[in-house]
Amino acid sequence: MNGSGSTWVIINPTAGRGRGEVLWRELRPDLVRRFGETEVLWSSRPGEERELIRRAVLQGASRVFLLGGDGTYSNAVDALLGWEMAPRGPPPILGLLPAGRGADLPRSLGYPASPEHLVEALQKMVPIPVDIGRLTFLGETPSRTRYWVNQSYVGFGARVVERANARTRWAGQSAYRIAVARELLHLRNIRVSLAGPSVPFPEGRVATLLVTNGRFSGGGMLTSPRADLKDGLFHIQAIGAVGRLRLLRSLSKFQKGQHLSLPDVHAWEASRLEVQGDPGDGLVEADGDVVGRLPVRYELCPGALRFLGVPEGPPRAAGGDGTAFSAEAVPVSSSSSRSFRAFS
Repeated sequence: MNGSGSTWVIINPTAGRGRGEVLWRELRPDLVRRFGETEVLWSSRPGEERELIRRAVLQGASRVFLLGGDGTYSNAVDALLGWEMAPRGPPPILGLLPAGRGADLPRSLGYPASPEHLVEALQKMVPIPVDIGRLTFLGETPSRTRYWVNQSYVGFGARVVERANARTRWAGQSAYRIAVARELLHLRNIRVSLAGPSVPFPEGRVATLLVTNGRFSGGGMLTSPRADLKDGLFHIQAIGAVGRLRLLRSLSKFQKGQHLSLPDVHAWEASRLEVQGDPGDGLVEADGDVVGRLPVRYELCPGALRFLGVPEGPPRAAGGDGTAFSAEAVPVSSSSSRSFRAFS
């Protein structure tokens, strides 16, 4: 990709335990050399990326690099697609400058693990139409929506993320593993009701529910090996009501994506899912932050935004092309699944 167009950079300096500012000093000379002069906006408080990316769009940004972690990317996505007064025309192409603890979305897009050759890799990447998830919190009045891009947990997984975020001394999988150990001591299976295409059971108790768009979560765990950011489907998993030891054994398989064949793991694919349950037990997480509680509706918005990435796999058969600020969900009938036993 060449350096033409208006390029902006939004920086979260606190990402990666304060690594954001240091990383920008390292990357800036190469970024300017390859993409031209950039306008730089610095986030000074959590969530300010929402305001900054809208400011960049209003000033004509055609490409925005996001320097931060998965939460920074998610806030930018939510700001763009949740913008009722968005200007006419295509949204900017989004590039990632990973500085967070997890970097799960960049992994799915084919970004290099080291920042040393990051900018060179970005110049060779192409804009890829990426599916975006939309959450609607049905228990709130009026109902609230939240857009996300990589993955969303309900139950145990959401509580782990909440605890991991509180452990600012640790990074990536270290924080995640410590949080898992702590939450296992207080394991609570939750009762949920599921509605949508191909659900393997209508009601039952689960330890956790995972709705994925990308392949990685938890700081590099291959939690959804079959997922594709542009295939028009959520890849959904539920771990049944299990005890601490069986859940720990299941989680140990997540690291390398070897968990889908386990008897307690139910996996299916769909473009829509509604989850009912007790709000007191049902924390909902998206892209590394707890964002609400049950009940909630998941809907997929195909190809809603374009990210710089490495193209791989077959081209999408249908879906948006990222040419407007549109977040239309796919029809309910778009789904596929395997056959599974129901939960008890």
